[in-house]
Amino acid sequence: MNSKKLIVAFGFSLVASAPVWAEPPSTNTNTELIAQLEKGYGECESKARHLKGGPKLALLLHHRAMGNVIDQLKAGETVDANVLHRILVEHPS
Repeated sequence: MNSKKLIVAFGFSLVASAPVWAEPPSTNTNTELIAQLEKGYGECESKARHLKGGPKLALLLHHRAMGNVIDQLKAGETVDANVLHRILVEHPS
């Protein structure tokens, strides 16, 4: 009798803990967006090496903002659409 209760308890705990190890479904859109952002991130870094003064500062600030957005997307967090639009469109050169 005790073994039946143990099996039922083990089965229940197994079913209850299923969401813990289940991976969220990844979307191709998210990975494509991350790849596009990482490409721009690398370009910002290489361009910033050749600039000085205000333009370099603007590019470094944009570079850091891109890094924050990439980190948020990789962590699975939501990113504000306005921030994402600003990162993708308003790229200082």
